[in-house]
Amino acid sequence: MTHSNTDSFYTSKEFHTFFENSPRSLVLKADAPRFTILAVSDTYLNLVHKQRREILGKGLFEAFPGSEGDPSEQNSVQSSFMRVIATRVPDELPIFKYEIVVDNTGRKETHYWTNLNEPILDEEGNVAYLINTTTNITGRIRLEQAVEESEARFRIMAEGTNIYIAMADQESNAIYFNQAWSRLTGRTVEDLMAYSWVDLLHPEDKDRYLKIYLDAFKVKGPFHGDFRILNKDGEYRWLLADGSARWHTDGSFAGYVSASIDITEQKQSEQRKNDFISMVSHELKTPLTSMKSFVQVLQRKAQKDGDELTVSMLDKADKQVSRMTRLINGFLNLSRLESAGIFIDCKHVDLAELIKEAKEDALAHISSHQVVFAPVEPTIVNADPDKIAQVIQNLISNAAKYSTPGSTIQVACVAQDGKAVISVKDEGQGICKEDLPKLFERYYRVENNESRHIAGFGIGLYLCCEIIKRHEGNIWAESELGNGSTFYFSIPTVY
Repeated sequence: MTHSNTDSFYTSKEFHTFFENSPRSLVLKADAPRFTILAVSDTYLNLVHKQRREILGKGLFEAFPGSEGDPSEQNSVQSSFMRVIATRVPDELPIFKYEIVVDNTGRKETHYWTNLNEPILDEEGNVAYLINTTTNITGRIRLEQAVEESEARFRIMAEGTNIYIAMADQESNAIYFNQAWSRLTGRTVEDLMAYSWVDLLHPEDKDRYLKIYLDAFKVKGPFHGDFRILNKDGEYRWLLADGSARWHTDGSFAGYVSASIDITEQKQSEQRKNDFISMVSHELKTPLTSMKSFVQVLQRKAQKDGDELTVSMLDKADKQVSRMTRLINGFLNLSRLESAGIFIDCKHVDLAELIKEAKEDALAHISSHQVVFAPVEPTIVNADPDKIAQVIQNLISNAAKYSTPGSTIQVACVAQDGKAVISVKDEGQGICKEDLPKLFERYYRVENNESRHIAGFGIGLYLCCEIIKRHEGNIWAESELGNGSTFYFSIPTVY
């Protein structure tokens, strides 16, 4: 930049008025080594907590004696000025650290600045003045320091635990594994970060878990899933992972941090329990089938003989046998479900027809309640009709079980947003909000004074939930204590 009559221009009142309101900092005369200060902006005065009269007309290092205490810093500034004078091109200095007095008590704070020095040429093309722009970057530096300290604390914590901690960036690339992962797998952290952790996943779990993991990156929400991973001894261990999204300080997505725990013993215990339940259920089913046949033979004989008392007693016995059969079938279904033995045979089905069949079944078997079915428009879904019918029947049966005899149960099916939503509403005791999220967990039962006398093992809603999941649907409940409950499930419609 050149200017004619430079001396008169940079000492003029007009220039000072202009410069004092500019974002730049200082105008210096190129009279090395003094570098006389000719103009200073209001922004810079606020930055250094000085008055204009303390600075104007003085040499740079005279006006800021604090700089003289650090010869390397002064040399750096002087070297920058001399480079600008020699090359006639701007020069940017590295970050400087200053102690600033911030109030009348003499309290000091460390601040960080960057400096850009630009040349002003006279008519002969020589550098006559220097314009210095100083930027306070203290906030940015302190934030970076806080992040570094936080990361250091995180690593100390992560390396001192047996929980398996891992991190991934926003593109799902692994960027950190703690030493617990190395102890488990026998692989180095570098090997694990090279995506070899995926190769250690059990073949049966690999696609399922990676879908959970990668789908989380699309929605930037938490993820939860279990999987088996090969350990250093060549055995598979079950891990349960919970992942949370990470965010940069500017609010942009940074990736995930996950914590995994070993649940192998829990899985083995559950398998032993399921094997036992399956074995006992199979063993009980045969004598129960025979018992039901005997009861039915006796019922026909008693009816033929006109023995009303025996008929009545046998009817009650038959209901109890049927009830026990349903419980056993529930346990068998649970066993098959958890061993991937339940087959879902999907086909195009009209839910209106399924609801009609459910209505006929409900009216035939539930005489204690008024079951009302809302009209259903033809609604085509791709589903296993037997399994969906099982879910509907289970929800209606539960509604009758947990509501007062004589009350109304309402069943409806509507299509909305590409989904069919089926609802079963009762006028029962209701469910407290703390229990609602747990209703579909295996073996979970709401325990209160009203429900203690109601038989069940807490597997019906769990089975319903798993069946609906296999149809890529959702199941949930809405309820308030004293105001009844409504259970919903939704599955995609075909058209």
